[in-house]
Amino acid sequence: MVGAAYAAGLPVDEIERLFTSVRIRDLFRPVWAKDGLLDNGPLARSVERMIGPMEMSQLRIPFAAMATDAETGEGVVLQSGRLSDALQASTAIPCLVRPVDQGGRRLIDGGVLHKVPVRLARSMGADLVIAVDLSLPLAWLGRVRNPVAVLMQVIEMMDQRLVRQELQEADMVIQPTVDCGSFQFRRAREQVESGEAAARRALPQLQERLAAWLGPVGVAAD
Repeated sequence: MVGAAYAAGLPVDEIERLFTSVRIRDLFRPVWAKDGLLDNGPLARSVERMIGPMEMSQLRIPFAAMATDAETGEGVVLQSGRLSDALQASTAIPCLVRPVDQGGRRLIDGGVLHKVPVRLARSMGADLVIAVDLSLPLAWLGRVRNPVAVLMQVIEMMDQRLVRQELQEADMVIQPTVDCGSFQFRRAREQVESGEAAARRALPQLQERLAAWLGPVGVAAD
């Protein structure tokens, strides 16, 4: 959702203001269904309220969302159609959030196959890929207090090996300190500050990478 807002051209301060005010009721509603405990229809409506009823072709910066076909296990790259529909499909956490029906497919979270889709970014034309690792530390994962937290813990543990493999393909990696769960929205501001601090620490490395990538720059004068 944050990436989509940035690609839509929202100022960074506005993105921070919007997303630090998000609560779980803005994204999910509880349901009694055999394929999930939550429905993320509210997320689609929140996206349209915050970003607008946009088509992905209208975004200022190329953007893609990853989803997974729940029946075939194939990765599905969403780059066209309604932005809110793409984000709804790509955030349907397996077992927890109901799959989303789109284009004759039942779609779930793309993180099942590609938590950090570096190759997708390169295929879209990125010359320099900067990945952000938001994996939870294993020490934090041990502090589970309810069945949903246990489920998220298991998913996170399964994800971490996949994440490490994908991060190796990035040109550089930024690793903020992550010490809260996926649904602790009230702690969003401190996590923003953690991300800012990690980005500042990474700036010297980024400058080196850019200099190596751009090569020597000549100066001409009349």
